[in-house]
Amino acid sequence: IRGGRPVELPAAELVPGDVVLLEQGDGVPADMRLLSVEDLAVEESTLTGESLPVSKYTAAQEDCLMLHDCRNMVFMGTTVTRGKATGVVVATGLDTEIGKIAGLLQNGEEETPLQKRLGVISRGVLLGCLAVSGLVFLAGILRGERPLSMFMTGVSLAVAAIPEGLPATVTIALAAGVWRMARKQAIVRRLSGVETLGSVTVICSDKTGTLTRNEQTVRAVYTAGRLYRVTGAGYDAAGELLCRDKRVMAGEEKSLWRTLKGAVLCSDARLLPGERENNFKVWGDPLEGAILVCARKAGIDPEKLRREHPRRGEVPFDPERGRMTVACREEGGTTLYTKGAPEVVLDLCDRVWLEDGPAPLDDKMRRAIGLMNREMARRALRVLAVACRPGIEPAEKLAGQEGGLIFLGLLGMVDPLREEAPAAVERCRRAGVRLVMITGDQPQTARAVANELGLMGVAGRVLSGREIEKMSDEELMRAAAEVNVFARVLPRHKLRLVKALRDAGHVVAMIGDGANDAPAVKKAHVGIAMGKSGTHVTREASTMIIADDNFATVVEAMAEGRGIYASIRRSVRYQLATNVGEVLLMFMAVALGLPLPLVPIHLLWLNILGDGLPALALGMERPAAGVMEQKPRPTTARFFDREYTGHILSRGLAIGLSALGAYLISPGGRRNLTAARTVVLGTLTMSQLLYAVQCRRDAATGANRFLTGSLALSGGLLLGACYLPGLRSFLKTSPPGLLDWLVMGLGVGLSAVLDRLVYSIIGAVSRPARQKEIPLLPVSGEPAPEETPAHRRPVLVSLAGPANI
Repeated sequence: IRGGRPVELPAAELVPGDVVLLEQGDGVPADMRLLSVEDLAVEESTLTGESLPVSKYTAAQEDCLMLHDCRNMVFMGTTVTRGKATGVVVATGLDTEIGKIAGLLQNGEEETPLQKRLGVISRGVLLGCLAVSGLVFLAGILRGERPLSMFMTGVSLAVAAIPEGLPATVTIALAAGVWRMARKQAIVRRLSGVETLGSVTVICSDKTGTLTRNEQTVRAVYTAGRLYRVTGAGYDAAGELLCRDKRVMAGEEKSLWRTLKGAVLCSDARLLPGERENNFKVWGDPLEGAILVCARKAGIDPEKLRREHPRRGEVPFDPERGRMTVACREEGGTTLYTKGAPEVVLDLCDRVWLEDGPAPLDDKMRRAIGLMNREMARRALRVLAVACRPGIEPAEKLAGQEGGLIFLGLLGMVDPLREEAPAAVERCRRAGVRLVMITGDQPQTARAVANELGLMGVAGRVLSGREIEKMSDEELMRAAAEVNVFARVLPRHKLRLVKALRDAGHVVAMIGDGANDAPAVKKAHVGIAMGKSGTHVTREASTMIIADDNFATVVEAMAEGRGIYASIRRSVRYQLATNVGEVLLMFMAVALGLPLPLVPIHLLWLNILGDGLPALALGMERPAAGVMEQKPRPTTARFFDREYTGHILSRGLAIGLSALGAYLISPGGRRNLTAARTVVLGTLTMSQLLYAVQCRRDAATGANRFLTGSLALSGGLLLGACYLPGLRSFLKTSPPGLLDWLVMGLGVGLSAVLDRLVYSIIGAVSRPARQKEIPLLPVSGEPAPEETPAHRRPVLVSLAGPANI
C-alpha cells in the first residue's frame, strides 16, 4: 500500500515498513509481520520442510526462535494456499530468512578424493621418472656414450615413462560417466564430483519431495463403521476405493457418497489439468486437493457437484475453531457441512449417519470413531472429520447452527512415499551406505516414514531441531552415529549435521529440493538437487541434478561413480605397468652395456600405440554388475595398495624382461640393430595390447567396443610402422620376417607367464596385512560391531513419510 491505496510493485522495490496485501495463490515477496488475516494458510515446505500448509494468525508470540513456531510471520519464497492477509515488511533481500540461507552457501570448492589421490600419483610418478631418466643418462655417460645421444635418450625415456595420457584418460572416463548418467536423468554440473559418488558412505536425504511425492493423498475413508482403503498416489485419479479388497464406487453406498460429498462441498481448492490423463495440479490447499482426487476415484465429479449444490454461506477455517463450515443448497432446502479436526467436529455431533440413515451417536459409536482416529494418527495420517446438518436457515449466522450435527466420516491423508524409494533404499543398504532422514516435518510423521523404509536403526529415536540446537559439535557427531531420523530441523541444523558427518570421516551426499536444503547440499561432498521440484538456489548449490526427481536415479548415479573409479584404476594400472616395462628395458640394456634397444622416436611412438588409445578405451568401461553389492571405499584407502602396486611392478618387470630377451635373441642381433629394434618395438607393443585385454577381462562388464577398436587401430599402426616405406624411414624400422614374428610372439607369451610368476613372488615376500576398513553400522536393527567407534560408522540420511493403511 503506497499513499493509502493498493498498487502493484516489483518485489525488489519493497522496503521495511511497507504494508503488503496477500491473497490465495500469491508468493510472499518479503519477510512480513502479519497485521490481519482471514483464514490464512501458507505453504512453507521450501523453507522449513513442513509438508502441510501452516495456518497463520496475528497474536503476539513469546517463542519465535524456530521458524516452525512463528505463526504470526510469513516469509519470502513461501506461497499463500488459502485466505487473505495484510502484513508489514520487516526484512528484504539478504536480510530475509531465505536470504540468510543464501549467505550460508558462501564457501569455496574443495578437492574431491580422486583429485587428491591423482595429485599424489602425479608427484610420485614425476619424481620416479626423473630419477630413472637421470640414472640412465649417467650410466650411458659412464659407459662412454655420447652426451647428446644419452641426453636425448633420457628425455625421451622421461616422456615415455610419464603417463601424460592420464589427465585425458580421467577426463574421458568422467565424461563417459556423465553421458551415461544423463541418459538416466542424472545431470552432472561438476565433472569432478562424479567419481566422488562412488565413495559415498552417507546419504542425507530430505523427506518431502525426495523420498515422498509432496502430494497429499487420501489413504483411508471411515464411514458407517466401514473402512475403505484408497489406492493410488499423489494427484493422479488412477486409483480406486476398496472395502474388503472389493472395489466400491460412491454411488453404490450412500454413507460413502455423503461423506465424500460433504468433504468436496466444504473445500475451496480446484483441480487443474496435469501433464497426463487423469493427472492434476492443485490450486489451493493440498489437503483439499487430495479430497477432490479421492472423490474422482470414487466416481464423483467435484465441479459438477459444486454446480448442483451452490454455496450459500461459509465460515472460513480458523485455527482456533479447528474447522470450516459451509451452507449449500439441496433439493429440500439448505444443508450445513463442516470439515475439521476429528475431536472438534465429533463434539458438535449428536447423531451418526449409517447405511439406513441417521442414528443416535452413543458412547460405543463415539469410542469406535475415536479409536479409528487414533489408529490413523498413529500411522501419521492427517485426519479430517466431516459432518452435516440438513434443513438449516441460511439467513441466520452459520456459526450459531454448528450444533446437533450428524457425523459422516473420517478421511486419513498422507504424503506418500515415491514408488521407487523402498527398493532404492534397500539397494543402498546392500551397497553398505546408510541413509539418514532429515525433515522439517513433525517427529511422528518422520518416524512413520522411517518405519516404512526401515530406517529407525538401533537407537530407534527421532532427534528434533530443538535438541540439535542445544548440542555441541562433539555431541552432535556422536548422535549422528546412532540416530537415523532428524525432524523439525532448520537449514542451519542440516548444515551442522552434514559437517558433523564429514568431520567423522565420512563421504557425504546430501539430497534436497527446497531452499532450506541448499546450505547442506553445498557443504556435502556431493550435493544433489531435484530437477522438477527443486528450487533454483538448491540447483545452483548442487553437484548433480536429478531431472526426474527419482530417488532411484541417485542410486544409479552412485553405481556409475563406483564404476568410473574402477575404470580409472584399471587405466592407471595399465599405463604405469607398460611404462615401467619400457623404463626397465632401457635401464637394463644400458646397465648390461648393450646398444640402446629403442631410439627416442620409438619411445614416443609407443606412447601412441600402446599407452594412448587402449588406456583411453579402458576408461570407457561400464560399471560391473555387482558394483552395488560391495562396501564403499574407505576414506583412508590408498590408491596404490599392496595388491595394486604388485600388479604394476610384476607386469612392468615381465614386459621389460621379455622385451630384453627378444632383443637378445632377435635374428638380426647386433649385426642389424634396425631389425633388432623393430623386434623390440613389436614385442613391447603387442605385450602392452595383451595386457590391455587382461585388464579389460578383470572388469567383466560386457563388451567394450572402444577397446576393440583401439586394439585394432594400434595393431594396424604397428603393421604400418613395419611395412609402409614412409613410416619405416621415419621410425627407423625394417620389415620383420617370419622368424622375427616368431620371436615377437614368444616374447609376448613370455610376458604373460613371467607376470604370474613375478606376482606370486612379490605376494609371498610382502604378505600384506588385511587393510582396515570403516565398519558399517546396520541400518535396521542389527547390533553394531563393538570395535567400531560410533562416530566412524557410515551413514545414510533420509527424510521419509508415513506408512499406508
